[in-house]
Amino acid sequence: MTADDHLIENAPELIQHRPAVKLPLDPRDSIPLLTEIRGDQVYRERLSAASSDLLRDLRRDARLKAATGKSLDVPGKKKPVVPDMAKARSEPHVRAAEVLLHSLAFIASTPARTDEKGKVLRQSYVAITLDKAQFAKGKALEEISHTAFRNLVIWLAYRGWLEFVPMWVGDADNDIRLRTRIRPLGIFKDWMLSCGLIFHGHPTGLGRAKAIPDDQLLRLRHGNQVTVIHRPLDSDEAVLPALNKLLRRQRLQVTFPDYRAYESSFDFTTGRRRYQTGGSKDLYRVFSEEDGRAGRLYGHWVQQIPAYLRGTLKIDGSSTVELDYSGMQMSLLYAHAGKAIPDDADLYDVPGFDRSDMKMVLIRSVGSSGRAEAINAIRYALRQQGRYRRKAEGEPMDMAERMYDAFWTRHEGLSPEALGMDEAWAELQAKDSRLALRVLSVLLDQGVAAIPIHDSFIVKSAKADLLKGVMSDAFQDLFGVGGVQINRGATG
Repeated sequence: MTADDHLIENAPELIQHRPAVKLPLDPRDSIPLLTEIRGDQVYRERLSAASSDLLRDLRRDARLKAATGKSLDVPGKKKPVVPDMAKARSEPHVRAAEVLLHSLAFIASTPARTDEKGKVLRQSYVAITLDKAQFAKGKALEEISHTAFRNLVIWLAYRGWLEFVPMWVGDADNDIRLRTRIRPLGIFKDWMLSCGLIFHGHPTGLGRAKAIPDDQLLRLRHGNQVTVIHRPLDSDEAVLPALNKLLRRQRLQVTFPDYRAYESSFDFTTGRRRYQTGGSKDLYRVFSEEDGRAGRLYGHWVQQIPAYLRGTLKIDGSSTVELDYSGMQMSLLYAHAGKAIPDDADLYDVPGFDRSDMKMVLIRSVGSSGRAEAINAIRYALRQQGRYRRKAEGEPMDMAERMYDAFWTRHEGLSPEALGMDEAWAELQAKDSRLALRVLSVLLDQGVAAIPIHDSFIVKSAKADLLKGVMSDAFQDLFGVGGVQINRGATG
């Protein structure tokens, strides 16, 4: 264990010698300076370019030039003076910037982690030293110029990109002293993100996921258990092996608009990512309770990311388009009942009611035995949202009843009591998944590997018209009715 590791890991125990000192955050939220640059060639090139760009930007900063010789307020430390940038040699400053950026990008890329006991910790700081002796020959920082490193830290702090956050720590001999920590502020993290230095799996990336064997592309979910179905792929499913091969070859890239959006990909209650921008690209089919029931496609990492992020997706460097079936669930119900789909622009548009409430009615009606069960489910949802209102004296129906009747009056003959929604819905989900497989198959025959997102598909923008035609034809061929509306969703 290095001295830095000891200082950080043992700070909570050692700090008892200074009970009057109040720490702003857990000392273990810090990492030592990462002097060894890890990562692939692409990352190293980005880091080198960003370091050169940073030094150039600092030299062009008129405010920094004017601040030369001024004091910088650092809590608990002797006030350093802003150094003269005109005297800064490029090579040592670029090398120091690489180490600094690499370390700061690491904590920004993984802002939360769990320790060996499962405790969630924020990774917010990099513990540094400005002691010249620690940069001497034979020391851990000997390959970095003390002057260059110190200059960069002071310049960035004066610029408002870095913050000094001191911490009392002790060494192996319980020698308590004030240790310097720094953390990047929002504008600095936005800049590092734009340079491609902040990403999931920093610094090596998430790596290439292992391909799913062709005999494991069918799964059965029973409760919380998922098992592999061992049977030959049927005619619709036969597209999956060839499609997966093409999907694996695609180079995919998404772009977070800012660091706040990137940070939202982490769950700070568990210390894990909510989703990740990389990983498996293979698709597999999942049935519910029994083979043939439901059967939607899962497995591709793009299916897990938010819609706004899918809108930035690039495939092999090309922009993308996402097309979806408008009101897919209602379109399926109309098709199941053998009725023509209304020409209305929005099947959830019911006068006097909010569109989201009409979607709630449909969702809560799925699987219900009839009107009473569905209405109880709607009431529960409204109570959860704090919006439920009992019927006033003299009113024939409460809020949930009015919503239910308004929606199913709009779509007469398709209500749970009219269709027997439980069985109808199981059949519709199976047809829904077959529709997706047929769309994917026709596109693949024309050399296009599309990414399915349940009721929508993502392709390169140049293939948008082809996708729209294939989606429309496949729906009519499978259900025997036309008129389904196809909308443009996220666009990258």
